[in-house]
Amino acid sequence: MKKISTFLVLLLCLINVGFLSKLYGQAATLPYTQNFSTSNDLTLTNGTQTNKWVYGSAVGNAANSLYISNDNGVTNAYTTASATSIVQAYRDIIIPTGTTTSIFAFDWKGDGESTYDLLRVWLVPTTYTPVAGTTITAGAGRIQVGGNFNQQTTWQNYLNTNLNLSTFAGSTMRLVFEWKNDGSGGNQPPAAIDNINLLIPTCFMPTPLAPTAITAATATISWTAPTPAPANGYAYYVSTSNVPPTAATVPTGTTAAGVTTANVAALTPNTTYYWWVRSVCGPTDNSLWTTGASFLTAQIPTTLPYTQNFNTSNDLGYTTGNQVNKWAYGSVVGNAGNSIYISNDNGVTNSYNTSSSVAVHAYRDITIPTGTTLSTLTFDWKGDGESTYDLLKVWLVPISYMPVAGTGITAGAGRIQVGGSFNQQTTWQNYLNTNVNLTTFAGLNMRLVFEWINDGSGGTQPPIAVDNINLFIPTCFVPTAMGVGTVGSSTSTINWTAPTPAPGNGYAYYLSTSSVPPTAATTPTGTTAAGVTTANLTGLTPNTTYYWWVRSVYLILWYVLYVVLLIIVFGLRVLALQLGKYRQRFLMYRTSTPLMI
Repeated sequence: MKKISTFLVLLLCLINVGFLSKLYGQAATLPYTQNFSTSNDLTLTNGTQTNKWVYGSAVGNAANSLYISNDNGVTNAYTTASATSIVQAYRDIIIPTGTTTSIFAFDWKGDGESTYDLLRVWLVPTTYTPVAGTTITAGAGRIQVGGNFNQQTTWQNYLNTNLNLSTFAGSTMRLVFEWKNDGSGGNQPPAAIDNINLLIPTCFMPTPLAPTAITAATATISWTAPTPAPANGYAYYVSTSNVPPTAATVPTGTTAAGVTTANVAALTPNTTYYWWVRSVCGPTDNSLWTTGASFLTAQIPTTLPYTQNFNTSNDLGYTTGNQVNKWAYGSVVGNAGNSIYISNDNGVTNSYNTSSSVAVHAYRDITIPTGTTLSTLTFDWKGDGESTYDLLKVWLVPISYMPVAGTGITAGAGRIQVGGSFNQQTTWQNYLNTNVNLTTFAGLNMRLVFEWINDGSGGTQPPIAVDNINLFIPTCFVPTAMGVGTVGSSTSTINWTAPTPAPGNGYAYYLSTSSVPPTAATTPTGTTAAGVTTANLTGLTPNTTYYWWVRSVYLILWYVLYVVLLIIVFGLRVLALQLGKYRQRFLMYRTSTPLMI
């Protein structure tokens, strides 16, 4: 009996030692860094919740991270229907006596839903242990850091350079990441966190300012000095990748003490750049890198005629900001081949988030020759959207006006809308405007802008896609108002209205029983003299459907502008004429790429 008692005492001691080791050994010291590359040291309170915190490689910035999953970490996805979940991940950290201000940063992403499915961050005493299924509330020593983190499907960085830890000075604090979702709706993916840093600075971070003097190859970056300012100046890092630098990253450049600006050169036109800056306080004492606002280098304006079919590349620039739905270039949808389109997953699909208000732009800078008046603009488009809320608009704006992501363009101040609202068409359409007035931009550089906007309340997939853009100054104008006169069993008359200016060499027309449009090299069925806008058709087959096209002939310039007019149906004895919507087709100077309406 005595041996059994002794054994139980020893066993309890061992259990207690193990328990105490786990309980008290968890506390980390400052500075605390966790990038999840090789392991996870946060405690997870998941309970029996459907959506849980897991550590794995399904998502990361880069490599591994901590993320919400409904399949034990296989995917960063959550169950949105009838699966209310509240789970926490936390780390205990020893806060030195006398601590006041600290720096706290972490990367995060996650969509979720409004105020229902989101990530929150808390500082609590170690006497408070989070419970799965129970939401943490403010008060009683519990402090929320930041607001609600959600509705971002790409990695974001939260940075707080003035986090007050005086409440926890001289004790151990619990840093908690809490995910909660209701059981009604939501958008994938849920939260993921990476690259956690908490430290008491000895070298304070500068505050980045907006880049200025951006050209096709140069830009000026600047920042505000911290207090106290660093003794050894600053280091900055510029990249075309949004992957942040590490402590060991070699800077792009440095500045001397007191110099808070840098001119960056040898940049690539029409390219998005990301940059970071840090204070250099001593040979081995640097502040954390702090992120500046990304910038897009200017385009080198193209000339007219401008053609972009996106078959091999894209030369349009984008405004994206932190918008959920963005312009992307790829092969997901096209007419045919590639196109630019709105996507909420970086181009993987032509789909959009309908619960977040968005305004994004795709644009091309174009030099307009002196003396230009009228031009022709055409492009293919498709997209559903929602009524007057989710749609495409097209603008002509001065080169001095740069659209801003999140802000819709308004008419006025040199900004001209072309056409109306483009949406509610799930098959490819062709917009053709033969009377676009460029007088305002003659002799200047103009910016052609395709703007997608959607509100945050409902909508229908897919959003907009754009292809086969053409803008040119015509030398040969389109005849209009086509009609059909008397129709017989083997004869008919066709007619049209002359354009302005009228062609000097009359018109050519082409007649066929096939709807396949003619090309530039097609031999016309017949011609008319200058000023003659009617033609008599003979030798027709009874009870046969015919298609016809007409083009203007300016001197010897046979640049083709075919217009599909109507369908003529001839009946034997009983004559019936079916007039439908006419379709216009024209072939640009490069005849291998016809554009159709």
